[in-house]
Amino acid sequence: MFDGFHWNDIIAFTILANLVNLAHAFMAYASFNIVRHLRKNPSLSDRSRRQRVQLFRALVLQALTPFVTSYSPIGLSGVLPILGVQHPLYAVVTPPFLCFHQVFDDVIMIATVSQFRNTVVDWVMCRGFTKGSRVVLIDKE
Repeated sequence: MFDGFHWNDIIAFTILANLVNLAHAFMAYASFNIVRHLRKNPSLSDRSRRQRVQLFRALVLQALTPFVTSYSPIGLSGVLPILGVQHPLYAVVTPPFLCFHQVFDDVIMIATVSQFRNTVVDWVMCRGFTKGSRVVLIDKE
């Protein structure tokens, strides 16, 4: 049942949405400058450039995952009542999305950065750590 618009809530939501848009615009600006710096800087070795690109990709993905896992469910819980929509399934679906944020954050880092991924694979396969690895996650002894 629609009981009219709640103007105070709409104004507050608009202010919050504009702040989030401003933060994302700054992230896009910073990303553009990072990519430009990586392309222009000839003093970086191939290995260093590759690591920086991998870390940049991880940073971008880690910046986008909260939108799906945290901001969208919380935002919808604020917007749906404003629009007069009530759905009981939403209360069941929202908490798992909020809990998965930390899991996705770690999985993105391991999947994106090859040095982290290789270290985890070595640890899982019980191969020990390679001599060239500078990443130490867990000491086996």
